[in-house]
Amino acid sequence: MNSKSLFFISGIIVLQLMSSSFLMTLSAITATVRGSLPTSINEASSLNYDGESGFWSNNDGGGSNKIYRISSTGSLKQSITILETTNTDWEDITHDADRSNMFIGDFGNNNSSRRNLKIYKIPYPSSASGNTITASAINFSYPDQTKFPSSWNNFDVEAFFSLKGKLYLFTKGIGNTAKYTKMYMLPDKPGTYVTTLVDSFYVNGRITGAAMSPDEKSAVLISNTQIHLFRNFVNNNIFTGQYFKIGISGSWTQKEGVSFFSNSLIYLSDEGVPGRNHLYSVDLSSYIITPRLSSQIINEEVFSSNKINAYPNPANSFTIIENNELFSHVEILILNLNGQVVKHIEIENPDQNIRLETDMLPAGIYAIQLIGDYRKKMNVLISVVR
Repeated sequence: MNSKSLFFISGIIVLQLMSSSFLMTLSAITATVRGSLPTSINEASSLNYDGESGFWSNNDGGGSNKIYRISSTGSLKQSITILETTNTDWEDITHDADRSNMFIGDFGNNNSSRRNLKIYKIPYPSSASGNTITASAINFSYPDQTKFPSSWNNFDVEAFFSLKGKLYLFTKGIGNTAKYTKMYMLPDKPGTYVTTLVDSFYVNGRITGAAMSPDEKSAVLISNTQIHLFRNFVNNNIFTGQYFKIGISGSWTQKEGVSFFSNSLIYLSDEGVPGRNHLYSVDLSSYIITPRLSSQIINEEVFSSNKINAYPNPANSFTIIENNELFSHVEILILNLNGQVVKHIEIENPDQNIRLETDMLPAGIYAIQLIGDYRKKMNVLISVVR
């Protein structure tokens, strides 16, 4: 274990690891319910954005070798049977960077006793002309497992993603290993492999899903009540750099699937009894902000178009943002000149004129971004004077 120090920054507790990685534990975020999953997916263990307007999912075990395409609100659109496969314990789905291929992880291993771990590789199914696809197999084992079952019960995988021609698998520990996830790597080509153990990480939970953002700059791991967000890593050093541990507010559900819809918006799915089989979205734009120089913020084309009005500007204790589009729901991000989000606000049914308090901001120049219906973004620069 790395040594740790605990300190405070602006009222936020920060756990600093004595390495290049650091943790920010932030307040819980609310997941928006988008709909219920169809009855054919009664034990959803995965979620994979199809690149258009829906997702792929599958049932966890039970012998069904089908994958299902659903809409962004959960309604069933398509089912495809995957030939030359057996669903021993399908736990996750991912795809390569250009969606040429899909990978189905048959690696559930609750008792750490399996010797037939597989990942099935198929052409990405959105272009399939029929209702069947034939798979090829990637067979693998773990370099650090010598006993079956293993008393060191950390060989159950329920999460993986693709990155630069490799597949990265994340374990879901049980018992004495429940607080750690191990990350293994193997090629994404059919064959038989011994995986490479790359790293491990203290998540203080059990990992049930994973996803890589389209721009390959953000990775998320999920458990039932938490999102683990990794940013600004180099190559496959996923666990270095910025780490955000974000709580999921609301009642407990068994969340198994996660997928990026965009570089900052993720969708989640859960499995379980009726009434707890939903599709959710979570906006992570407050955390996924690329730092920019002040001159870039001021000169970016985005701030010469899609403008909104703000007055008074310069502002002292407040400014008024005009909601001329009459958005029914808005998010407001206030960014400083380093591109850091200093305030994030969500408003349902906002007035046409939105009062924004600025008395807590130090004097300076700020970029305000208003995100409205259908993710439409409006921007303005303001100065705050004292």
